Amino acid sequence: KTTRPETTKPIGEAPSAPSDNVQIQPMMARIAELEQVIAKLRPEAQALDDKASEIEDSAFKGIGGAGGDPKVSQKKLTEAKSWRNKAEDVYTKINTARSEISQLKRKIKLIERNSKKK
Repeated sequence: KTTRPETTKPIGEAPSAPSDNVQIQPMMARIAELEQVIAKLRPEAQALDDKASEIEDSAFKGIGGAGGDPKVSQKKLTEAKSWRNKAEDVYTKINTARSEISQLKRKIKLIERNSKKK
């Protein structure tokens, strides 16, 4: 049996505690808010995507079977496209929130770096 050495982080790299910097606090609150929005939107987007896939699958039923005239339901494909577009809108909101989080984190790092120099 082999044992791994206990790993420890360097002293300077403790998890960043909530900063007492007045500029950073609202940014941290906004990040937390955006993360909650993402957590709420993710299942919604997945459900819309699943619905679109379900409708697409039903549009192609009867194709590949023995005999018969394979027809694709254009009406169902159009409906699936509509659901897919709704899902895409929600994914866009998620990506926008993620990019805002990234921008805020960069600003926070910059503020913290500048405050350490003083």
